[in-house]
Amino acid sequence: MTKPRMRSWFRPAICGLLLIAFNSVANEPKQRIITLSPHLAEIVAELGATDQLVGVSDASNFPNAVKQLKPDLILIWKSGTSAKQQAALQSIFKGTNTQLVQSDAISLMDISNEFERLGKIIGKEKNAQEVAKKFQADLKKIEVDNQRKSQVTVFYQAWPSPVMTINGKHLISDMIKVCGGKQIFANEKILVPTVSIEAVIERNPEVVITASEFTNSSTNNDLIWKKYPNMKVNQLGGYISINGDLMTRPTSRALIATQQICSFLDQVREKRNK
Repeated sequence: MTKPRMRSWFRPAICGLLLIAFNSVANEPKQRIITLSPHLAEIVAELGATDQLVGVSDASNFPNAVKQLKPDLILIWKSGTSAKQQAALQSIFKGTNTQLVQSDAISLMDISNEFERLGKIIGKEKNAQEVAKKFQADLKKIEVDNQRKSQVTVFYQAWPSPVMTINGKHLISDMIKVCGGKQIFANEKILVPTVSIEAVIERNPEVVITASEFTNSSTNNDLIWKKYPNMKVNQLGGYISINGDLMTRPTSRALIATQQICSFLDQVREKRNK
């Protein structure tokens, strides 16, 4: 069997902001925008600035092709763009009027903050405030609906072999927490640690979450744990696979994934209480 390609669904996501301006006026709305990740292009579209997008990149022909588009703003996913690529961009655009803006989010609330911050930069502040307001209201409702529910132990399986997961400083961990889940490796020091099968069995999660490439598609990742019938996840049928784009892209659609997690944890609670 061909080994599936590793998607960037568990790349490190460290919240931060770095604005690098080369001979530019930071307060001027940017009219020629390039985004270097799918979620940043999605945010620009949400803010109503699709007509200002002159390029999106999947890192192919990068970064020389970027320069040919003569952008005045490049939005960079900080943790998803290599240091080498970022250094190349800085070198290429040194002495120009192009701004390089890095962005990341490690919590759902960070997404709302990014809407407003990026909205100011691209001249869509009013739109950004409206998008952020709706996002905050939707998030608040999810938080209120789940704040008094009993805790469910959760293992997020980022990769099956070797077994990899995430710690508590990740966007997905915040989704789980909002839903009343307890991420069993939240205290790990490394953002995306490799863990042993024995460590997972010892922590005995009630739910195992994985990311899938397509909505509602199944994965074979649960086969690892179905070998151990005494695990709570097997007794409760606690396996769920969620569209990776929904779950890992810090945009408004992250709330769709969050609600799916919350709904599934409710199902597990019902089974547990029978």
